[in-house]
Amino acid sequence: MTMPNEEAKKIVSHNLKKYRESAGLTQIALSIKINKNPEYISKIERAVVLPSVEMIFKIAAALNIEPYKLLMTK
Repeated sequence: MTMPNEEAKKIVSHNLKKYRESAGLTQIALSIKINKNPEYISKIERAVVLPSVEMIFKIAAALNIEPYKLLMTK
C-alpha cells in the first residue's frame, strides 16, 4: 500500500510532536540532540517537510522510542 506524501507528512508531524512533548523536550532541545536547526523540527511538526529514513531513526533515538512509532497511524 502506498501513501500520499502529504498524508505521510501529517502522520509524522502528529507523532513527532506527541512523542517530543511526552519526552519533555522543546523543539530546540530536540534539534540539539539530532544536530539540526530548530526550524527543521518546526517544519516537520507543521507537516511542511517529511524527514528522511535516516533522520527518522535519529529522531527516534533522541526520543528513546522505536522508529516505527513516528510512522504509525492512530
